[in-house]
Amino acid sequence: MLSRMLMSRAWVLAIVVVGCISMIGGCGSGDGVQSAEADISVEEQAAVDSQAALKQLLESVSASGEGGSAIAGVGSSIENLTIDDAKKQSLLKAYDELNSTTDPARVKAVASQMASQL
Repeated sequence: MLSRMLMSRAWVLAIVVVGCISMIGGCGSGDGVQSAEADISVEEQAAVDSQAALKQLLESVSASGEGGSAIAGVGSSIENLTIDDAKKQSLLKAYDELNSTTDPARVKAVASQMASQL
């Protein structure tokens, strides 16, 4: 009899604990509305707003040879530049190559070439 009573209390306790955890996990401090920043990609957040700033960024990448997150914002920055379309397309093509390589020597070369176009 005692073991049956303990077993039923264990089940009740387990149900209460699971219910509490479910309620805690389901309650958020937000109201379900995302901020405008949450909709902006990392690429767009890291974009620079001038040709000089983009050139400085590319020169920095050229010196370090690091791609990946170091070039975040370059593509959006090129898209937003007010330069002639041929130069923009050339920079975007070079950016695609820069973005796809992991070889530090190639990163340096492509970033340097891109900076020289600005």
